[in-house]
Amino acid sequence: MPKSRLLGFIVLYALFLAVGSLYPFTGWTPLSDWSADFLTASWPRYITRTDLATNMLVYVPLGYALAHRFSHPGHRARGVIAGALAGLAFSLLLESGQELLPGRIASNLDMLVNGLGALTGALLSLHHRRWLRAGRALCRWRGRWFRPGLRANLGLGLLLLWFLAQFSLLPFPGLGWLDLHLRPIDTPPGGLDQINLPWFAAVFLEIATLGAFAANLLRPGRYVSAMLLLVVLAF
Repeated sequence: MPKSRLLGFIVLYALFLAVGSLYPFTGWTPLSDWSADFLTASWPRYITRTDLATNMLVYVPLGYALAHRFSHPGHRARGVIAGALAGLAFSLLLESGQELLPGRIASNLDMLVNGLGALTGALLSLHHRRWLRAGRALCRWRGRWFRPGLRANLGLGLLLLWFLAQFSLLPFPGLGWLDLHLRPIDTPPGGLDQINLPWFAAVFLEIATLGAFAANLLRPGRYVSAMLLLVVLAF
């Protein structure tokens, strides 16, 4: 990617993170009220998998792009360090901004996880050419299995968003709160009368709708094997 396009991506993605971190941009307190106490405060009382996964994943692309921007032939380690530190510094800037917004909470844990995400992206950039080859292989696989065109691409993007949303786990009983449940599944019901039928029906309809939606994206002749794989994944 040319350096100008890469820089444009970094700027746009940084704006995306700023909007997500500082929304709704109202109720700013005076700069004199800013304090760095959040950096040394104790961990938040409630920690969810949603927060940890989201805060880490959203900074991976930024760390990747920054490391790629700062790297030079023979000095790729310098690019990794610079990209990780730049991502951490940007997270510190946004958390400091949240300190001035009454509706947001500045968190040292969020900043740490954001920094880990930037470092992960920077380390992944060391294998940039391999990721390019993997991307081309993925495009060939997409062409063999799914219909061509923009609408099919949008549909696949929606499926990807649904998959990422499963990191939340909050709507499911016994899942989502790290300090309360550390096991992968909750205790199964002792009898049929203990099953939450509305919840069960909602999950059933979600998976059925997902399968019907995915079937519309497949090429003719790919339904049987793809739907069998989807059933296994859904289970």
